[in-house]
Amino acid sequence: MATHRLFLFSLIICAFSAPTYGFFEQSKEAERQAYNDQNLAALKKFLNVSPETALALVSDLHEVLFDRLPGDFERAKQVGALQMCTFLGHLMPFGCKYLAYKMGLTNHPSLEYHIVDVGEKEPNKELMQLISPFTINPDMASLYKNCKYPIFACSNIGQQSYDYLDKKFACDKLFMGKQIATAENGYLQKDRPETYQALYATMTSKMGKAPAAILMLDDRKENLIACQKALTKELPSTVYGFIFKNHADLAAALQKHGLDTLLKVIP
Repeated sequence: MATHRLFLFSLIICAFSAPTYGFFEQSKEAERQAYNDQNLAALKKFLNVSPETALALVSDLHEVLFDRLPGDFERAKQVGALQMCTFLGHLMPFGCKYLAYKMGLTNHPSLEYHIVDVGEKEPNKELMQLISPFTINPDMASLYKNCKYPIFACSNIGQQSYDYLDKKFACDKLFMGKQIATAENGYLQKDRPETYQALYATMTSKMGKAPAAILMLDDRKENLIACQKALTKELPSTVYGFIFKNHADLAAALQKHGLDTLLKVIP
């Protein structure tokens, strides 16, 4: 009897939670679209007033230029037992250091530098596949390759992971410059204003002048807002964010606001 009641209770919970989850997802998507519409409309207005402005693009890497590959378990099986033990053994101290970072006590720890032999010329391939299970999105790569505006990468990715992906996909050629986590900058992450200030300095140096406007593509709204807040003093109201979903969604949004030539592929 108790089991029967528990089963009925579970059915009731599922019946109520399913539509609630669906409503939450719809609300989240509506919020995303509203944010994008607001920013793209403002960018369009800005470019109408200043068509010759120095515009630059900033792109996230994971889930924007790179798509995550399935099959984590299969990749894990390719790692040797000793290497896997080393990998798992370093996860605990990394987690402790990460908590200290979130409390503002330390710099961000770099996972790859804890589990990959830094002294070797070539990082362990199996471990790198486990850390960076990504493939390049051909549509976004083509778009960036032919864009007439300078593009800069801004990501939490570590130097070794970036080099690993660059060796596979030659992604570094797509960017005029980049802001990633390195030992030199204390593994700066996108939740810190210093990250965007360093990005801005790189952009100004590489372009030879300060960009008058920035269009930033990222799959996380909090990163876009952090960038907008961090650069308010340098670039008042000229950082325009776009919460990225996929290439088709980006193309449709740009066309909707008359900005489709902004990232149009050059024939």
